[in-house]
Amino acid sequence: MDFTTKTVEFSGKMELTDFKQLFFHQILLKILWLLPLYAIIIAVLLYIVKIFLYFNISILVLAILSLATSLIFVAVYVYLNYKNSKKQFMEDLKIIKEQKYIITSDKISIISGTKQIDMSYNDFKSIKENKKFFILNHRSKVTIAIPKRYIAPEDLASVRAFFLNKKSSDNAGR
Repeated sequence: MDFTTKTVEFSGKMELTDFKQLFFHQILLKILWLLPLYAIIIAVLLYIVKIFLYFNISILVLAILSLATSLIFVAVYVYLNYKNSKKQFMEDLKIIKEQKYIITSDKISIISGTKQIDMSYNDFKSIKENKKFFILNHRSKVTIAIPKRYIAPEDLASVRAFFLNKKSSDNAGR
């Protein structure tokens, strides 16, 4: 198939269910390294307290306390992050109606109302795919999530091929 001339156009509007799925997908990536990091920091702090205050606490109890405390920290972090992100999303949802996407072999265009943003594939650090989204990580630390439900089934293979070609050209250039 010749992807140099093909254009795929589709549109859609993010919904609260999209936000929730994307939030938990993104937050799980952060938690994977936060939980052990907090557990280690708290274990070290508890060990220092044990030494200086002459507490007679076993290493097992220290480990359990540090894991429990880190779980609490992470749970609070996720809750506060979710609460703030959801509030911002709901405010944005009132403003943004429907977005149109135009995907070609060399760029992605996003049109919202009268504004159009064109981004070259070179502007993205990575493009990932999961069951529900294409996740485009922009170099400016902005993540663009495109729900797959926006894309017609017959166009999904073309969009995937555009993104895979971007990834393979990135790997060839390194």
